[in-house]
Amino acid sequence: MGKIDRIVRGIIATIMIFLYLGNIITGNLGTLLLVGAGLLVANSLSGKCYFYSLMGWNSCQTTETAAPRKDVLKQKKP
Repeated sequence: MGKIDRIVRGIIATIMIFLYLGNIITGNLGTLLLVGAGLLVANSLSGKCYFYSLMGWNSCQTTETAAPRKDVLKQKKP
């Protein structure tokens, strides 16, 4: 999971928790909101999204899209 993805999930989870704790959303919907926030926090902290795995998506940079490392460029070829 990419850094931006983790930050966005954390922000959304925080908003959902405040909506529940502020009694803005209550009842069954509030409980579902709190469970969803817990899942988002767990995904954000672990860095793994099981939904992404099921769908085959990846928000992390791969070696093809990442910038080349400077230490690799400086190595001399034998």
